[in-house]
Amino acid sequence: MKQIPVTKGQVALVDDDMFPFLSQFKWHDMNGYAVKRVGNDKCFMHHFVVGRPLNGLVVDHIDGNKLNNQRANLRIVTSRVNNWRLHNRLNNTKPLGVYWNKRGNNWKVEIVIKQKHHYLGTFASQDEAGQVYLNCIKLLEEYKII
Repeated sequence: MKQIPVTKGQVALVDDDMFPFLSQFKWHDMNGYAVKRVGNDKCFMHHFVVGRPLNGLVVDHIDGNKLNNQRANLRIVTSRVNNWRLHNRLNNTKPLGVYWNKRGNNWKVEIVIKQKHHYLGTFASQDEAGQVYLNCIKLLEEYKII
């Protein structure tokens, strides 16, 4: 892993093999992302690493650090999964689709697809319930349901 300077005293993390190419550019901090300006356009560093996703997909920084542009930290996902992960990072109380069930004294998981609620089960821990929700989202994406 190598570091590339970004404005505002920040550094971006990149894989060793990407360093020679990426370090030749001047990178700016834009809302926490490393960005290179080309005329009036902006190019994100993570797009140089994994490519620019098409069809409404986005690049997710798995650890939440927008300057960690190592391949192992980047994955292409739907906006829904990315927003779910962002919600989880910003609101540590509970993940989307997970609700406290007072009656059963456990965590209930639901998912909404095309305005229909689908019950996924109840679980003893919030983390387990959140993982079930995320796994369901991944499967629905894989089969192109969402």
